[in-house]
Amino acid sequence: MKRAQRVLTHAFQQIFEHRIEYVRTFLVVRGIQVLLFLPLTSLLFYCMYTWTGFDAITEHNIGKFLAHPYAIFLVSVWLLCCILFIYYELGFYFLQAYYQQKGMPYTFNKIWRRLHRKAVYFFSAQSLVIIAYVLLLIPLAAFLLPVTLTQQLQLPAFIVDELMHSTRGKWLYGIAITVLGFMTLRLLFTLPIFIIHPHLSIWESVVQSWQFSRKKLFETIVLLATLLVTYSSMLALIIAVAFLPLWAVERFLPVAALPVAGITLTLLEVFLVTMFTVLQALFSHIIVSVLYNHSHAVFHPPTPQRLRQTYRKYIRIGAPIVILALIVTNIVSLERSIYAPDTLIIAHRGFMSEGVENTISALVASVEAGADIVEIDIQQTKDGEFVVFHDATLNRLANRSEAVHTLTLAQLMAIEVTADGHRDMIPSLQQMIDAAKAHDVTLLVEVKTHGYETPDYLERIVAQLADNGVLSTYYVQSLNNTIMEKMEALEPRLKTGSVYAFHVGSLPTTDTDFYAIEDSSVSAKVLEEARQKNKPLFIWTVNSERSLQRYLEQDVDGLITNNPHTAAKLRSRLEQDEYFLTRVFHRLTIIF
Repeated sequence: MKRAQRVLTHAFQQIFEHRIEYVRTFLVVRGIQVLLFLPLTSLLFYCMYTWTGFDAITEHNIGKFLAHPYAIFLVSVWLLCCILFIYYELGFYFLQAYYQQKGMPYTFNKIWRRLHRKAVYFFSAQSLVIIAYVLLLIPLAAFLLPVTLTQQLQLPAFIVDELMHSTRGKWLYGIAITVLGFMTLRLLFTLPIFIIHPHLSIWESVVQSWQFSRKKLFETIVLLATLLVTYSSMLALIIAVAFLPLWAVERFLPVAALPVAGITLTLLEVFLVTMFTVLQALFSHIIVSVLYNHSHAVFHPPTPQRLRQTYRKYIRIGAPIVILALIVTNIVSLERSIYAPDTLIIAHRGFMSEGVENTISALVASVEAGADIVEIDIQQTKDGEFVVFHDATLNRLANRSEAVHTLTLAQLMAIEVTADGHRDMIPSLQQMIDAAKAHDVTLLVEVKTHGYETPDYLERIVAQLADNGVLSTYYVQSLNNTIMEKMEALEPRLKTGSVYAFHVGSLPTTDTDFYAIEDSSVSAKVLEEARQKNKPLFIWTVNSERSLQRYLEQDVDGLITNNPHTAAKLRSRLEQDEYFLTRVFHRLTIIF
């Protein structure tokens, strides 16, 4: 622990002593990102769409897209750009930390030249090693690698959700995360070794990281844990203090609350961006310290004073202008955020925390939690009826091996399903409709196919909805867009929707009435395009409070969630005249 405290103390000293250099590094990295990487990425994706003839890429056409020779080339170029950006961003911080701890003089040009010399390795087959390394990090990248691009890397929520719905899945997920975490820690030194050592290849750096971390694994974990605790504590304390003026103004001088809220939000945004840069520098110092066993810091005059004065001049002129513009923007944004969102809360398979998914008890719990719509899954049974069930087999919920399509509706309705301590019987579609009517809630019916449906199964669904008088009020969706377009043609009064688990580019052209797109594929462009097409957009599966808050503030059409109680509470809170302090806090959690 003393070693960890000493390393962190010296790291803070070095960062403070070279603070101007870190400001320059921040400006250089963000400049490359904004002026080069982002425009180049936009150009590459534009070329992907125009050269290949694909307006949109989804799980339905990604195979055909990747079969196009231009697609493989452009995706490879984009991956190379991402890797190079990560390399240069981390390279600046690792080399600065190395030079500072060794007490060696350096200049930005020296760092540039050193990084350029080794960038040639990324134009060889060894770049595949780094691609595999980054892909390996995806589940843990935002926690273990403080790089701008990796902060958005994560597994799609629906994959994790599906795993967490069964005991076996939970065990598999836990084991996978443990193994990936172990491998990530063992390979954590790959990039710093490659960057600092002038003659090592990427693969040689991987081997050295694996060998070196065997003896330093515990020390690395302690240092990273200490960094996390220290960093989080500092953030929490400073943010709490920063909120005090706004708290006082809202209670004793409410007329000034809006401008003070705008100023508070701006200052905290600047502070958090600065602290992320500090985190990158601290991370670099810790890794370099472990690699080279530096037990003390050696201060060295970082750069000529003339260079410092030049940058200070630019900062003194530019910073106030940028901050003032941010304050005005935030004041306008906070003022406009006082509204009652019309977002529909859609309970995914019912409220699964209070009942078994796709059962009557889960539907009732959804209504009590405040859901507007309950999403259910239906399949056709052996005798041509419709049962409410998600999986193709009964294994996960009933511990039976039969497939749904091999049993009649009566047989399925006699089976008890269990999950997380809850028990219920498998319901028919008719039972679910009756329960929904009794509790005055709308259904979103997702049609699941298993390949053994009768030729007229779509007509049967339409007929059953019509017989119950819910043809124009219920929603029907499917991952199979062809099915939905057939249902739309059969009965235009139906609210049909196309479901996409993966989407890049423009919204696909479809005859259906609404879109249902997985959370990680949704962007501001997608939301705007859906509004221009005048088609509702339901986003699935949105579970975290942060994501729910973000989409509610954007007033999206519908949120499919496993946590309808949380979504309803957040929506209700937005409908009320809450304090600006709360709104500022929520805005920060959305941005960061």
